[in-house]
Amino acid sequence: MKNNFSLIISTILTSILIVFLTIYSELNESFKNYIASFTTHHWISKSILTIILFIVFYLIFSLLIKNTKVKPKHIYLVILFTILSYLAILGFFVFEFLIK
Repeated sequence: MKNNFSLIISTILTSILIVFLTIYSELNESFKNYIASFTTHHWISKSILTIILFIVFYLIFSLLIKNTKVKPKHIYLVILFTILSYLAILGFFVFEFLIK
């Protein structure tokens, strides 16, 4: 890999994006239908969008950030954001389940 630190940033930004897309599409039916119109299902559209944006983030940050060595704290940040993303989505769906 040319710039592993760019992968770290791209992963974190993409996890935040997934949380936003998931929660927003559940709260806004027209947005869910809009993204579903690109493919057969909104989850497929979100997945494709996530892959595309991950690649775009990586390309942008690999041009902007040069020669930054990945440290263990960067890996811990990815793990932290992954756990926080999971908890945000889980919390949202549990809350939605309990109030309906």
